[in-house]
Amino acid sequence: MVVVEADFWPLSKSKQFQKIFSYNTMFQNTLLRLKSDYILPIIATNIQYKLLVVGRVVCAARI
Repeated sequence: MVVVEADFWPLSKSKQFQKIFSYNTMFQNTLLRLKSDYILPIIATNIQYKLLVVGRVVCAARI
């Protein structure tokens, strides 16, 4: 008997970068909650998500 584990999330994106509960992604919603004129957030991510993170930050800054 062979057991195969299935991953329900696509391999191309982590769930924090998918629009699940609203128009924005969970990452963008977090950025909007942290939006402040005083302190910029520090974002640490894997190199494979660098361009995706930069794009989401730019989109959140426009809102």
